[in-house]
Amino acid sequence: KMLRTPVRGCLQGRRWLHFCSPVLRTVNVRNKDNHPPPISKRPQAELRQRTQITNALWKERAGLADQPSGAEEPHSLLTKTPRDSECVAYLPFAEDLELRDEYLTYVNTIRVGKILEDLDALAGTISYRHADDNNPRSQPLTIVTASVDRIDLNNKLLPDRDLRLRGHVTYVGNSSMEVTMAIDSPESGNLSDNPTGRHVPMLNAVFTMVARSPLTQKACTVNRLQPETDQEKADFAAGERNSKLRRERAQRSASKMPPSPDESVLIHQLFLQAQPFARSSLPQNMVWMADTEMTSVRVCQPQERNIHNKIFGGYLMREAFELAWANAYNMGHKHPFFLCLDDITFQRPVEIGSILYLTSRVAYCQGSPSNIIIVSVTAESLVPSSGERFQTNTFFFTFMSDSTTIPRVIPKYYSENMLYVDGLRRFELSKAVAEARGTSLQYYVNKEK
Repeated sequence: KMLRTPVRGCLQGRRWLHFCSPVLRTVNVRNKDNHPPPISKRPQAELRQRTQITNALWKERAGLADQPSGAEEPHSLLTKTPRDSECVAYLPFAEDLELRDEYLTYVNTIRVGKILEDLDALAGTISYRHADDNNPRSQPLTIVTASVDRIDLNNKLLPDRDLRLRGHVTYVGNSSMEVTMAIDSPESGNLSDNPTGRHVPMLNAVFTMVARSPLTQKACTVNRLQPETDQEKADFAAGERNSKLRRERAQRSASKMPPSPDESVLIHQLFLQAQPFARSSLPQNMVWMADTEMTSVRVCQPQERNIHNKIFGGYLMREAFELAWANAYNMGHKHPFFLCLDDITFQRPVEIGSILYLTSRVAYCQGSPSNIIIVSVTAESLVPSSGERFQTNTFFFTFMSDSTTIPRVIPKYYSENMLYVDGLRRFELSKAVAEARGTSLQYYVNKEK
């Protein structure tokens, strides 16, 4: 079968790397004993079930990460500019109806989970571009997603408007790289016909990627970053501040920092409100936190792997997001609108063949007339062969609902109170970020005042 005409591309330096819509085909991959080869030796492109942008980004990344035969020279360190890692990709929803259909929900809105997958793939490719030492005989580094610092929505993603995804490395530590990405849309809605040349900001995202040795899996020093323009220098300084803030935020989690005096008063007020109903049902405008729980179980199949033969982080984000969205939908009984994602840390990789448990709860919700719902999703991995079960991620998604009958979440036990406090702290942080950057959350917070 012939590949269709290229319709989207990825910018590397001054040349365009075009990629085409995938062609569905059946591939017979067998060894001489008529058994499928080990997962690590199967051609990934033949198993991939990702979005078209993610497929193309992975194809480029595989070229940067492949270890050539006889690669024995040590990885050398270079000095690179942010421009060297710049990457741009397009989603031409206005004209490509087949592509649009791949991203649509059942109510004809954009599946944000699919966008999260693309952002994770984009961050990885950007990081590999920066970490590459341009030497085909050196050992390529392994790049993994360490954390997602923030994802903030500026405007609603519409299915009939083209989107541009772009990003580059903005700050470098010893083995870590901060990747800042943005999604915007042409003012006209159509990339091929945008007379003003202006773009409307839609989404901002900051990922932290870490380089490891492919042999020892220990942290490896990455190439230096030399900002050139005033904006690049400002981004570098902001990245340095973000690095310190990440460490401070880790210490402010409810698992490490006890409730403040004000938070303790709030917890006591919630207790007093719920005490009359301890042995009976809550009124309709309240709901026990435990009753908001939703779960999902997945067997991690090889089709969901990344180029390192671990489960793709973007897949985990998509699954967690869609469970959180369903939970927020159930709370307000109207379709929720995603506002932001706060501070994900990838604690341990998820292996192929493991069982993935996702558990979501509404962590913070004041109830109507407030329309903000914060949903926590915990991801745990079970290795059936050993019985080992461990936590891999905790996600916090913030949604808005137009419902006027959202109940207030009431924690009952101490662990639930701590989750409520954690959700409140993240909401206060998100409000501060929204005020500084003018995100969608700021509009809804101001609307409530």
